[in-house]
Amino acid sequence: MTDTFRKEYKPLDEEQKAVMKDIKERASDLHDFIDNYAAQLPAGDIQRSFAVAKTKLQEAVMWAIHGVTGVEAKAPEEAAAGDTIPDRNTVG
Repeated sequence: MTDTFRKEYKPLDEEQKAVMKDIKERASDLHDFIDNYAAQLPAGDIQRSFAVAKTKLQEAVMWAIHGVTGVEAKAPEEAAAGDTIPDRNTVG
């Protein structure tokens, strides 16, 4: 039987924790950038576009985290066997 609502959390390996943290940090940077840019513009209908962008960003983070946590955690020896997390300064 599937735990549709994840009533119990499964343990995450260190790689999954690091990827989740990186996703959230990158999203936070983009969220702040949007906020700062939008604050420089006059109030009005255009602000709605920025609000939608921030909402969609939150949704994207939710789905990305779901993807990371939906993958079975690797045993510590498997995770250490050469899998690397891309450095946030070298990826897109």
